[in-house]
Amino acid sequence: MTKISPKVFFFNVRNKREKLGISQAELANLLEINPKSYNVKERGLVARVESELAEKIAKALNSTVEELSQGEVPDIPLVKPDVAIFWTNCKLRREEIGLSQAEIAQRLQMSSQNYQTKEALRSPKLSQDLKESVALALETTVEELMRTEDEVTVSKEETKADTFKMDAEVKQETSSKVSGEYNCISHFDGVTRRILLDPKNKEKIEEAIYEYFFNR
Repeated sequence: MTKISPKVFFFNVRNKREKLGISQAELANLLEINPKSYNVKERGLVARVESELAEKIAKALNSTVEELSQGEVPDIPLVKPDVAIFWTNCKLRREEIGLSQAEIAQRLQMSSQNYQTKEALRSPKLSQDLKESVALALETTVEELMRTEDEVTVSKEETKADTFKMDAEVKQETSSKVSGEYNCISHFDGVTRRILLDPKNKEKIEEAIYEYFFNR
């Protein structure tokens, strides 16, 4: 018998099982194996498919090993998009603050292997309690860890726009202050007044005052 691809085989098994209206637990019972063990197999998280097990599964589903072994490896994520977004952002945040997977796992009081499985997008379940615990461990919020790339881009653009607006407001304030200064220079000597009132020097003076007010 040719080598069986676990991902292809169990992908076909799942489709066949669902068409027949058989649950994982029912199939596991027919195969006389633990339901949790079968769940791991059907998710393709095994290195190989034993010939004897393949024959039993094919018989239980009224199929053949050859039929269940046909096709390409399906490119289907093991987790839902929102779960994938969460753990992808967790990885980025963890690397941003310089923490290893083991350190985060320790904060969450779980094994490093367990956390690694989640960050590798091999764990479909994600409870609200776990979201909050992870956010706390990563010193951020659940909302931040659930943001998509588009939302992050929009946020950056909004921040940039706010910065430009603040700069414009400061420059306007500075310009007003400069104008006020031009009206109150009668106490300077003649040479200084000529320098301050010279249009050629106005822009440089405004920039100097702007830097002063903006950086103080």
